[in-house]
Amino acid sequence: MASAEVALDDWYRRLVELVRAQASTGRSTRSAGLKPTLQAHGFDERALGFPSFRAFLVAAEAAGCVKLEPAPTGPDVDVVIPGLEVASPPTVPGQRVRVRHDIWRAFVDWRSQWARVYDRELDRVGWFPSRPEPNERPEYSGLREAANSHPERFVPIEAASQPLTLQWITEFTGSLQGGEQNTLARSLTDPQPIRSFIQQSQALGLYERWTEEHSRRVRELIGTWTADHGLALDLHVERPAITSAPSRRQPARSGAPRTESLDSLRELVCRSVRQMSEAELLRLAIPLEYVLDDRTL
Repeated sequence: MASAEVALDDWYRRLVELVRAQASTGRSTRSAGLKPTLQAHGFDERALGFPSFRAFLVAAEAAGCVKLEPAPTGPDVDVVIPGLEVASPPTVPGQRVRVRHDIWRAFVDWRSQWARVYDRELDRVGWFPSRPEPNERPEYSGLREAANSHPERFVPIEAASQPLTLQWITEFTGSLQGGEQNTLARSLTDPQPIRSFIQQSQALGLYERWTEEHSRRVRELIGTWTADHGLALDLHVERPAITSAPSRRQPARSGAPRTESLDSLRELVCRSVRQMSEAELLRLAIPLEYVLDDRTL
């Protein structure tokens, strides 16, 4: 019995060390992300007499080692050290904390011909064509094979598709009143409803309000995805992609029809600009005539 108590105390100590190390660098201490790390060092809650990892955490909290706090989304909990200040990314009052680019793009890029997965081990996102293509790049076929062979490691990402985005737009429109609602509702009957909605919302001065709503919805989608798959992601530290899909702005091949109108391309650029940090904005190359007033030329 005494040896079992020593073993339990040792795992309590290791749990505290892990949480402290994660928190000191601003990384998540969500319980779903802590368990795999402990398991890699031989942890087994059942061998310690607990029916689940949550029961082990509750016991650790009762012993005064950690404190459990409900996660902002999903049924999971954050494990914290009592009295320990957790590092967090710097913020500007009134400014949203920016979600790291690889995760954000994987959720907002509509292109269904590209599959995207999250690698638990590397903490990185990878893309590959949904269907094998002749003469495709080896890194795409290699990632596809790895994702199919190791589903426990690679987590699929389902983007906010056009139908889902249109559903969000419809619900946003329904929350309005009077003429604004009627105008935007008519835009949704257009053969290209999302494009028409964007144009009309800009004309009505409602576009910024919609982008805020869209960002909130995407963040909720990401939160649900992380909770469903037991992921503990640091969403604020940029990570390079394993593989990336070609940019939408890549020049079309000779003879290939353009898939976006000029207005749509402008909208894609504006959407990207709104997600940029100050440092990224300062690197933008913009022709001088678009910046200067006509009277200064």
